[in-house]
Amino acid sequence: MSVSSLGNTFVAGLHREVLKPRGFLKKARTFTRAHDDFIEAVQVEGSNWNSGAEPWSFYVNVLVSFPESPYREFGVGPKYHGCGRLDRIVPDTPPIFDLTTSNMNDLLIGVGQFIADASKRLPGLLAPVRERARSGLLSFLPVPTPDL
Repeated sequence: MSVSSLGNTFVAGLHREVLKPRGFLKKARTFTRAHDDFIEAVQVEGSNWNSGAEPWSFYVNVLVSFPESPYREFGVGPKYHGCGRLDRIVPDTPPIFDLTTSNMNDLLIGVGQFIADASKRLPGLLAPVRERARSGLLSFLPVPTPDL
């Protein structure tokens, strides 16, 4: 199995085993679900440094959008108001994951749990993102606060 196929197999398994039962829809390597007042998305992003050999390294991005807020035109593709890497939202999460044939099942469980933890924390991070979104601004998740 090629390393790219390994990544695709992981993403399909993550959706089937973890995210679909929680209400996420899948499009390529992005999973979305709608809440009453925001849309949550999780994206598996392969590293640009992947070679043709194992491991397949990837990041997990968490994104949000607010249907009532405008988007600033800053590029093509899906429009979000907030984005951040999983490790910024859930402490003790690795910043990057290394997938191999032998650790796929363990990573499905582990990454699934980190995503579940991020989903629980997300509502508490949204107030400043929503405020900035009203002006069409993109924000980091969590929004950085200045040190006093």
